[in-house]
Amino acid sequence: MKSSGAESAHTISLKVLRVLMYGLVAVSALGFAYITYRDAVLVTPSDSDSGTFFITNLSYIVFEILVWVVVAHTALHLKAYSRSVIGSPDGQGLDYIANALLLLVPYSILISVGTNVKLLFVNTSYSSQVAAVANHVPLLVVLASAIYLFLGSRRLARLVPAESEASRQRRIVALALLALLSVTFARYFYAVAPSIKDDDGLLHYGLSAGVMLLTYVLPYVVVWLLGVLACLNLVHYMHRVKGVVYKRLFRDLYSGLLLVFICTFIVQLLLASQISTKAFSLQLAPVFGVILLLLLGYALIYRGVNQLHRLEE
Repeated sequence: MKSSGAESAHTISLKVLRVLMYGLVAVSALGFAYITYRDAVLVTPSDSDSGTFFITNLSYIVFEILVWVVVAHTALHLKAYSRSVIGSPDGQGLDYIANALLLLVPYSILISVGTNVKLLFVNTSYSSQVAAVANHVPLLVVLASAIYLFLGSRRLARLVPAESEASRQRRIVALALLALLSVTFARYFYAVAPSIKDDDGLLHYGLSAGVMLLTYVLPYVVVWLLGVLACLNLVHYMHRVKGVVYKRLFRDLYSGLLLVFICTFIVQLLLASQISTKAFSLQLAPVFGVILLLLLGYALIYRGVNQLHRLEE
């Protein structure tokens, strides 16, 4: 009787979570489309046609919304599975990873709409403060996601034998590469951040380069570090866990997550590269490229989770 009640409560909580996630995506999509239209009509750059400006933005907004839907569906799928096996040795670790993916839903939304929302406060005395908030709130969300992901992957890694020498070497190479990329990005960011402006002519970051290094770049480096460590933990778990099918499933999971965190790095490069969305041009190619990479990453994660469900059945 108690077990039946627990299962019922579990089913209800998942349904509520599903409504909240899809509701958030739907409301955000409508708001995103409205703000983009408003920006095109009321705040269009003087050297750009409003219709072209709107169509250009709408072309990639559709794909961004598709990313929101895919990540929400993938996260909910993994959450349903993790809750169904929560009593197993790997259940808690998978549940942490599911929580990390759920947090990537609001992060994906916030990183997409931040610049557009900022335009609602154009010509106000606190536009720079709004810009700072628009940049830092997504950062806090993705940092929480990275922490959940790392903790979940560490729980899984502790279920299998210790790392081999090859695993330790792989970890050293990955961390050295991350350090090199992080230092390069920090130097580039420090040089260009103060002058980066959006298509509306407003400064994108709103704070000095020195302050942004401490409050923005450094936390993102922590996010990337936790993401790399989490993927390495999942690779270690995949190599040591028993079962050929299980190994293949976790290969999809870590491959997809690695792509997602690589995209968070590329997105920051794009934000610091003064890419204009006034009209269709080759400048937009990296934007569409990142969106396609994200879709591929979440598709890999979904494929792995879907096979986990089938394996359980």
